[in-house]
Amino acid sequence: MKRTCKMHDKIVGDRKTSSRISKVFTMAKYDSDDEDDKLDVDDDTSLTKDSKVVKFSTTSMRADVILKSGLGIARNKIEQSFYESKIRINGKKLAKKSATVRSGDEVDVIKMVSPNNPEHLYISRVEVINIVPKEENIAITARRFKNLLIENYDEDPYKGGSNENDS
Repeated sequence: MKRTCKMHDKIVGDRKTSSRISKVFTMAKYDSDDEDDKLDVDDDTSLTKDSKVVKFSTTSMRADVILKSGLGIARNKIEQSFYESKIRINGKKLAKKSATVRSGDEVDVIKMVSPNNPEHLYISRVEVINIVPKEENIAITARRFKNLLIENYDEDPYKGGSNENDS
């Protein structure tokens, strides 16, 4: 069934498509009151091809929950990394999985020591950009780096190597 409106003829060809478009417009209308919550990340010069801005909702600001949602890693993998002392917040070793993450924090998961230079590490990083409390949850905007090469940490550097299980 074709619409008679010229504007819709360009966009809509059948009834199924038009209902999808109306839902999008309706959702946008109801969402317009959140304009002050929006963050303009298009002008951010620190964005590179290696990073991606992600938005997700969570009920807690725990470091393990932020990593799970931000990186898409299973919670048991994060727990394993925690027990191997591979998680850092702002360069400091994470003492408790339940540590609270704040806006501007950088949460790192160490993947490995660089094979080319032992002074560098490959990490995954979630940098919290914005936190918006909602009624039942917390909306978070974060920058995700899945594979980032950095210098080893100044404070409490990661040693890694083949003898990681030595205590």
